Amino acid sequence: MQGTIPTKLFRILACAVLALTGLLFSPTSTLAQSRAEYRAFWVDTFNTALNNHNDVVAVVNNAKAAKANAIFAQVRRRGDSWYLNSLEPPPDFTPIAAGFDPLEFLIHEAHLNGIEVHAFVIIGAVWNKNPTFAPSATLGPPTSPHHVFNLHGGYDPATQKIVQG
Repeated sequence: MQGTIPTKLFRILACAVLALTGLLFSPTSTLAQSRAEYRAFWVDTFNTALNNHNDVVAVVNNAKAAKANAIFAQVRRRGDSWYLNSLEPPPDFTPIAAGFDPLEFLIHEAHLNGIEVHAFVIIGAVWNKNPTFAPSATLGPPTSPHHVFNLHGGYDPATQKIVQG
């Protein structure tokens, strides 16, 4: 009777050690299959329009055709935003229809097609003008009074003076 408890305990411990050893040496392909794999599109708003429903549908359709499972979309460029719920104004010189929320529609369309959406922002840039660009109706400093460029002071290269915000 005295030998039965240690024998049972030994058997239980031996089974536990074998089970744990089996888990440690299980095929790694099971672990690899559980990891997320991104096959993504990088969408920057300097080169890819997200200005209307057709633009967004085209981006999602291209991602779907390429078997992408994620879209990384730029939603803030230079102190402006491609979403409505923002403290920053929509972009100047970009024909986004009033009331159209590019980010919201992108998320909706992408999710219908099983594609994730990850938004990214450019946090440092506010406005940039290459001095070699000729002035035009589609190029210039932001016009919205709510744009951070117009709310705060800074150096005005046109007048070569410091402007108080």
